[in-house]
Amino acid sequence: MVRKPPFEALEVACSEPVLCHVRFVRQIEGRKTDVADGIRLARTFQFGMCRLTNAPPREFR
Repeated sequence: MVRKPPFEALEVACSEPVLCHVRFVRQIEGRKTDVADGIRLARTFQFGMCRLTNAPPREFR
């Protein structure tokens, strides 16, 4: 079984996955694996308060 990188798995599941900057996510309180923290992170992205990072296009990966 060949493992896919997480971003490629998200590309298959979602039409347009988004990556948040690691420094921003680490500053959010909570355990990042909890459902409530995931909802909080999604809301910060929804309101434009999440700093995004770039992923290279599929041709370059």
